Amino acid sequence: MRLSSLLKPQRTLIGVDLGAHSMKALQLTPACNAVEHAAAVDTPPELRADPQARLRWQFEHLPELIKQGKFTGKRAAIAVGAERTIVENLAIAKAQGVNTTDMLNEKLRAATGLEPNTLVVRHEEVADVARNGAKSTETLCFAIPRAIVKEHMRALKKCGLDTVGVHCEHAAIARATRACQGDTEDAATLFLDLGTTGVRAVVTQGEHLIAARTIAADLSEVATPPQVLAPPGTDGSPVTMPSPSFMGSSPLDDVAEELGQLVRYCAAVRADAPVKSMVFVGGHSMSDTLCTDLAKRVRLPAHAADPLSLFPWAKKPGAGAPNTDDPKPAWTVALGLCLSPTDL
Repeated sequence: MRLSSLLKPQRTLIGVDLGAHSMKALQLTPACNAVEHAAAVDTPPELRADPQARLRWQFEHLPELIKQGKFTGKRAAIAVGAERTIVENLAIAKAQGVNTTDMLNEKLRAATGLEPNTLVVRHEEVADVARNGAKSTETLCFAIPRAIVKEHMRALKKCGLDTVGVHCEHAAIARATRACQGDTEDAATLFLDLGTTGVRAVVTQGEHLIAARTIAADLSEVATPPQVLAPPGTDGSPVTMPSPSFMGSSPLDDVAEELGQLVRYCAAVRADAPVKSMVFVGGHSMSDTLCTDLAKRVRLPAHAADPLSLFPWAKKPGAGAPNTDDPKPAWTVALGLCLSPTDL
Protein backbone atom coordinates (compact mmCIF):
# COMPACT_ATOMS: atom_id res chain seq x y z
CA MET A 1 0.00 0.00 0.00
CA ARG A 2 1.41 3.41 -0.92
CA LEU A 3 1.93 5.75 2.02
CA SER A 4 1.00 8.75 -0.09
CA SER A 5 -2.49 7.42 -0.80
CA LEU A 6 -5.64 8.30 1.11
CA LEU A 7 -4.01 11.16 3.00
CA LYS A 8 -7.22 12.79 4.20
CA PRO A 9 -9.33 10.88 6.73
CA GLN A 10 -13.00 10.41 5.93
CA ARG A 11 -14.06 11.53 9.41
CA THR A 12 -12.36 12.96 12.46
CA LEU A 13 -10.45 10.46 14.58
CA ILE A 14 -8.39 10.27 17.77
CA GLY A 15 -4.64 10.13 17.25
CA VAL A 16 -2.78 8.30 20.06
CA ASP A 17 0.98 8.77 20.43
CA LEU A 18 2.75 6.57 23.00
CA GLY A 19 5.81 8.80 23.27
CA ALA A 20 8.69 8.02 25.60
CA HIS A 21 8.27 11.17 27.69
CA SER A 22 4.48 11.17 27.66
CA MET A 23 1.54 9.63 25.87
CA LYS A 24 -0.71 12.04 24.04
CA ALA A 25 -4.08 11.93 22.34
CA LEU A 26 -5.38 14.53 19.90
CA GLN A 27 -8.57 15.04 17.93
CA LEU A 28 -9.22 17.62 15.24
CA THR A 29 -12.55 19.07 14.19
CA PRO A 30 -14.42 17.21 11.41
CA ALA A 31 -12.97 19.62 8.86
CA CYS A 32 -9.46 18.91 10.22
CA ASN A 33 -8.76 22.64 10.49
CA ALA A 34 -8.70 23.08 14.27
CA VAL A 35 -7.96 21.21 17.48
CA GLU A 36 -11.06 19.94 19.26
CA HIS A 37 -9.71 17.71 22.07
CA ALA A 38 -6.27 16.97 23.50
CA ALA A 39 -4.87 15.21 26.56
CA ALA A 40 -1.49 14.03 27.83
CA VAL A 41 -0.20 11.81 30.63
CA ASP A 42 3.49 11.86 31.57
CA THR A 43 5.44 8.61 31.66
CA PRO A 44 7.28 7.94 34.95
CA PRO A 45 10.91 9.05 34.42
CA GLU A 46 12.31 5.69 35.48
CA LEU A 47 10.41 3.95 32.64
CA ARG A 48 11.29 6.25 29.75
CA ALA A 49 14.46 4.41 28.75
CA ASP A 50 12.86 0.94 29.11
CA PRO A 51 10.58 0.39 26.07
CA GLN A 52 8.95 -2.80 27.34
CA ALA A 53 8.18 -1.55 30.85
CA ARG A 54 7.09 1.83 29.49
CA LEU A 55 4.66 0.29 27.03
CA ARG A 56 3.10 -1.93 29.70
CA TRP A 57 2.57 1.12 31.91
CA GLN A 58 1.13 3.15 29.06
CA PHE A 59 -1.30 0.44 28.01
CA GLU A 60 -2.47 0.23 31.64
CA HIS A 61 -3.01 4.00 31.86
CA LEU A 62 -4.37 4.56 28.35
CA PRO A 63 -8.03 4.52 29.53
CA GLU A 64 -7.12 7.36 31.90
CA LEU A 65 -5.77 9.39 28.98
CA ILE A 66 -8.87 8.84 26.84
CA LYS A 67 -11.24 9.66 29.69
CA GLN A 68 -9.30 12.80 30.52
CA GLY A 69 -9.55 14.16 26.96
CA LYS A 70 -13.35 13.79 26.70
CA PHE A 71 -12.96 12.71 23.08
CA THR A 72 -15.96 12.23 20.80
CA GLY A 73 -16.55 9.10 18.74
CA LYS A 74 -14.69 5.80 18.89
CA ARG A 75 -12.43 5.86 15.83
CA ALA A 76 -8.74 5.96 16.70
CA ALA A 77 -5.32 5.68 15.06
CA ILE A 78 -2.22 4.77 17.05
CA ALA A 79 1.51 4.96 16.40
CA VAL A 80 3.92 2.09 17.03
CA GLY A 81 7.20 3.30 18.50
CA ALA A 82 10.22 3.68 16.22
CA GLU A 83 12.16 1.12 18.26
CA ARG A 84 9.57 -1.50 17.20
CA THR A 85 9.47 -0.46 13.54
CA ILE A 86 11.76 -1.87 10.87
CA VAL A 87 12.85 0.80 8.37
CA GLU A 88 14.61 -0.34 5.19
CA ASN A 89 15.52 1.25 1.87
CA LEU A 90 15.50 -1.66 -0.60
CA ALA A 91 16.46 -1.89 -4.27
CA ILE A 92 13.75 -3.90 -6.04
CA ALA A 93 14.93 -5.22 -9.41
CA LYS A 94 12.63 -4.76 -12.38
CA ALA A 95 12.01 -8.15 -13.97
CA GLN A 96 9.33 -9.03 -16.50
CA GLY A 97 6.80 -11.47 -15.14
CA VAL A 98 7.98 -11.11 -11.53
CA ASN A 99 5.49 -9.77 -8.99
CA THR A 100 6.78 -6.64 -7.23
CA THR A 101 5.32 -7.72 -3.90
CA ASP A 102 7.12 -11.07 -4.11
CA MET A 103 10.41 -9.30 -4.82
CA LEU A 104 9.80 -6.91 -1.94
CA ASN A 105 9.08 -9.77 0.44
CA GLU A 106 12.25 -11.60 -0.55
CA LYS A 107 14.35 -8.49 -0.03
CA LEU A 108 12.69 -7.84 3.32
CA ARG A 109 13.28 -11.44 4.42
CA ALA A 110 16.96 -11.18 3.51
CA ALA A 111 17.36 -7.81 5.27
CA THR A 112 15.55 -8.70 8.50
CA GLY A 113 15.60 -12.49 8.80
CA LEU A 114 11.84 -12.37 9.43
CA GLU A 115 9.07 -13.98 7.45
CA PRO A 116 7.04 -11.33 5.59
CA ASN A 117 3.74 -12.93 6.64
CA THR A 118 4.60 -12.08 10.26
CA LEU A 119 4.91 -8.38 9.40
CA VAL A 120 2.58 -5.55 8.45
CA VAL A 121 4.43 -3.84 5.60
CA ARG A 122 3.92 -0.49 3.91
CA HIS A 123 6.14 0.82 1.17
CA GLU A 124 6.79 3.87 -0.97
CA GLU A 125 8.57 3.78 -4.32
CA VAL A 126 11.29 6.44 -4.24
CA ALA A 127 13.03 6.40 -7.62
CA ASP A 128 14.10 4.25 -10.55
CA VAL A 129 17.86 3.78 -10.63
CA ALA A 130 20.38 1.92 -12.77
CA ARG A 131 23.43 0.14 -11.37
CA ASN A 132 25.86 -1.82 -13.53
CA GLY A 133 23.34 -1.77 -16.37
CA ALA A 134 20.55 -3.26 -14.24
CA LYS A 135 17.42 -1.26 -13.48
CA SER A 136 15.79 -1.29 -10.08
CA THR A 137 13.37 0.74 -7.99
CA GLU A 138 14.55 2.18 -4.70
CA THR A 139 11.76 1.47 -2.25
CA LEU A 140 11.26 2.72 1.30
CA CYS A 141 9.71 0.04 3.51
CA PHE A 142 8.22 0.20 6.98
CA ALA A 143 7.49 -3.12 8.68
CA ILE A 144 5.91 -3.80 12.07
CA PRO A 145 5.46 -7.30 13.54
CA ARG A 146 1.81 -8.33 13.39
CA ALA A 147 1.91 -9.32 17.05
CA ILE A 148 2.81 -5.75 18.00
CA VAL A 149 0.06 -4.31 15.80
CA LYS A 150 -2.50 -6.60 17.45
CA GLU A 151 -1.16 -5.63 20.89
CA HIS A 152 -1.80 -1.95 20.16
CA MET A 153 -5.26 -2.70 18.79
CA ARG A 154 -6.18 -4.62 21.96
CA ALA A 155 -5.06 -1.66 24.07
CA LEU A 156 -7.40 0.67 22.18
CA LYS A 157 -10.23 -1.85 22.40
CA LYS A 158 -9.94 -1.87 26.20
CA CYS A 159 -10.59 1.87 26.06
CA GLY A 160 -13.77 1.31 24.04
CA LEU A 161 -12.14 2.55 20.83
CA ASP A 162 -12.19 1.10 17.32
CA THR A 163 -8.79 0.96 15.67
CA VAL A 164 -8.92 2.40 12.15
CA GLY A 165 -5.19 2.95 11.69
CA VAL A 166 -1.88 1.65 13.03
CA HIS A 167 1.06 3.67 11.72
CA CYS A 168 4.78 4.11 12.28
CA GLU A 169 6.05 7.34 13.78
CA HIS A 170 8.05 8.25 10.65
CA ALA A 171 4.94 8.33 8.42
CA ALA A 172 3.03 10.37 11.02
CA ILE A 173 5.88 12.90 11.19
CA ALA A 174 5.88 13.21 7.39
CA ARG A 175 2.15 13.94 7.30
CA ALA A 176 2.25 16.44 10.15
CA THR A 177 5.15 18.45 8.73
CA ARG A 178 4.01 18.93 5.13
CA ALA A 179 2.78 22.43 5.88
CA CYS A 180 6.24 23.28 7.29
CA GLN A 181 8.02 22.76 3.98
CA GLY A 182 9.03 25.62 1.76
CA ASP A 183 9.37 25.44 -2.01
CA THR A 184 9.98 21.70 -2.52
CA GLU A 185 9.86 21.53 -6.32
CA ASP A 186 13.61 20.98 -6.71
CA ALA A 187 14.69 20.12 -3.16
CA ALA A 188 13.97 17.75 -0.31
CA THR A 189 13.67 18.53 3.39
CA LEU A 190 15.15 16.52 6.26
CA PHE A 191 12.77 16.48 9.23
CA LEU A 192 14.20 15.40 12.58
CA ASP A 193 11.97 14.46 15.48
CA LEU A 194 14.25 14.94 18.49
CA GLY A 195 12.81 12.75 21.22
CA THR A 196 13.78 11.42 24.61
CA THR A 197 15.29 8.18 23.29
CA GLY A 198 16.70 9.38 19.97
CA VAL A 199 16.00 10.80 16.55
CA ARG A 200 13.39 9.89 13.94
CA ALA A 201 14.66 11.19 10.60
CA VAL A 202 12.37 11.59 7.58
CA VAL A 203 13.29 13.04 4.17
CA THR A 204 10.38 14.28 2.09
CA GLN A 205 9.72 16.21 -1.10
CA GLY A 206 6.18 17.51 -1.11
CA GLU A 207 3.92 14.52 -0.42
CA HIS A 208 6.60 11.98 -1.29
CA LEU A 209 8.77 10.13 1.20
CA ILE A 210 12.35 9.58 0.06
CA ALA A 211 14.08 8.07 3.08
CA ALA A 212 13.72 7.48 6.81
CA ARG A 213 15.88 6.33 9.67
CA THR A 214 15.75 5.72 13.43
CA ILE A 215 18.83 6.80 15.36
CA ALA A 216 19.06 5.74 19.00
CA ALA A 217 20.71 8.37 21.19
CA ASP A 218 20.36 9.81 24.68
CA LEU A 219 19.78 13.49 23.95
CA SER A 220 18.75 14.49 27.47
CA GLU A 221 22.18 15.78 28.55
CA VAL A 222 22.90 17.44 25.23
CA ALA A 223 19.59 19.28 25.38
CA THR A 224 20.29 20.62 28.89
CA PRO A 225 21.10 24.35 28.99
CA PRO A 226 24.61 25.32 30.15
CA GLN A 227 25.02 25.10 33.92
CA VAL A 228 26.13 28.08 36.01
CA LEU A 229 28.66 26.98 38.62
CA ALA A 230 30.05 28.46 41.83
CA PRO A 231 32.43 29.91 42.88
CA PRO A 232 32.54 32.90 40.51
CA GLY A 233 35.38 33.50 38.09
CA THR A 234 38.33 35.74 38.79
CA ASP A 235 36.45 38.73 37.41
CA GLY A 236 33.58 38.16 39.80
CA SER A 237 31.21 36.76 37.19
CA PRO A 238 29.70 33.25 37.40
CA VAL A 239 31.57 30.43 35.67
CA THR A 240 29.47 28.77 32.94
CA MET A 241 30.07 25.11 32.14
CA PRO A 242 29.53 24.51 28.40
CA SER A 243 26.84 22.09 27.35
CA PRO A 244 28.18 18.52 26.90
CA SER A 245 27.58 18.88 23.16
CA PHE A 246 30.57 21.22 22.96
CA MET A 247 32.91 19.07 25.04
CA GLY A 248 34.73 16.44 23.00
CA SER A 249 32.75 13.27 22.35
CA SER A 250 29.00 13.70 22.18
CA PRO A 251 25.98 11.55 21.28
CA LEU A 252 25.56 14.00 18.42
CA ASP A 253 28.73 12.69 16.75
CA ASP A 254 26.98 9.42 15.93
CA VAL A 255 23.71 11.16 15.08
CA ALA A 256 25.45 13.55 12.67
CA GLU A 257 27.36 10.71 11.02
CA GLU A 258 24.17 8.75 10.32
CA LEU A 259 22.40 11.86 9.06
CA GLY A 260 25.31 12.53 6.71
CA GLN A 261 24.93 9.02 5.31
CA LEU A 262 21.20 9.60 4.87
CA VAL A 263 21.75 12.88 3.00
CA ARG A 264 24.30 11.22 0.71
CA TYR A 265 21.92 8.33 0.00
CA CYS A 266 19.19 10.79 -0.99
CA ALA A 267 21.58 12.62 -3.30
CA ALA A 268 22.46 9.32 -4.99
CA VAL A 269 18.89 8.14 -5.63
CA ARG A 270 17.23 11.54 -6.15
CA ALA A 271 19.78 13.85 -7.72
CA ASP A 272 16.86 16.00 -8.90
CA ALA A 273 15.84 16.76 -5.30
CA PRO A 274 18.87 17.11 -3.01
CA VAL A 275 18.37 17.74 0.70
CA LYS A 276 18.80 21.48 1.15
CA SER A 277 17.38 22.15 4.60
CA MET A 278 16.66 20.57 7.95
CA VAL A 279 13.68 21.10 10.26
CA PHE A 280 13.55 20.12 13.92
CA VAL A 281 10.39 18.93 15.68
CA GLY A 282 9.80 16.83 18.80
CA GLY A 283 10.22 17.71 22.46
CA HIS A 284 13.97 18.34 22.38
CA SER A 285 13.64 20.71 19.41
CA MET A 286 12.98 23.42 22.01
CA SER A 287 16.66 23.23 23.00
CA ASP A 288 18.54 25.92 21.06
CA THR A 289 21.84 24.40 22.15
CA LEU A 290 20.99 20.98 20.73
CA CYS A 291 19.56 22.26 17.45
CA THR A 292 22.42 24.70 16.82
CA ASP A 293 25.07 22.08 17.50
CA LEU A 294 23.41 19.45 15.31
CA ALA A 295 22.88 21.89 12.44
CA LYS A 296 26.58 22.80 12.52
CA ARG A 297 27.61 19.16 12.43
CA VAL A 298 25.31 18.23 9.54
CA ARG A 299 26.10 21.51 7.71
CA LEU A 300 22.59 22.29 6.58
CA PRO A 301 20.49 25.40 7.15
CA ALA A 302 17.99 24.52 9.83
CA HIS A 303 15.16 25.79 11.98
CA ALA A 304 12.71 24.43 14.56
CA ALA A 305 9.02 24.04 13.75
CA ASP A 306 5.78 23.52 15.66
CA PRO A 307 3.25 21.93 13.25
CA LEU A 308 0.40 21.99 15.76
CA SER A 309 0.69 25.79 16.05
CA LEU A 310 -0.80 25.99 12.54
CA PHE A 311 -4.09 24.66 13.93
CA PRO A 312 -6.24 26.98 16.08
CA TRP A 313 -8.19 25.63 19.03
CA ALA A 314 -11.90 25.21 18.43
CA LYS A 315 -12.56 25.78 22.12
CA LYS A 316 -10.74 26.26 25.40
CA PRO A 317 -8.73 23.10 26.13
CA GLY A 318 -9.70 20.99 29.13
CA ALA A 319 -7.60 19.61 31.96
CA GLY A 320 -4.54 17.69 30.78
CA ALA A 321 -4.40 19.48 27.42
CA PRO A 322 -1.35 21.58 26.54
CA ASN A 323 -1.46 25.32 27.12
CA THR A 324 -2.60 26.95 23.89
CA ASP A 325 0.12 29.61 24.18
CA ASP A 326 3.02 27.20 24.66
CA PRO A 327 5.04 25.65 21.80
CA LYS A 328 3.94 22.05 21.15
CA PRO A 329 6.51 20.41 18.84
CA ALA A 330 6.25 17.21 20.90
CA TRP A 331 2.71 16.77 19.51
CA THR A 332 3.93 16.25 15.93
CA VAL A 333 3.28 12.47 15.83
CA ALA A 334 -0.19 12.83 17.38
CA LEU A 335 -1.08 15.45 14.76
CA GLY A 336 0.23 13.26 11.95
CA LEU A 337 -1.99 10.40 13.13
CA CYS A 338 -5.04 12.65 12.92
CA LEU A 339 -4.13 13.35 9.28
CA SER A 340 -3.39 9.72 8.40
CA PRO A 341 -5.42 7.26 6.33
CA THR A 342 -7.97 5.02 7.99
CA ASP A 343 -6.87 1.74 6.47
CA LEU A 344 -7.92 -0.92 9.00
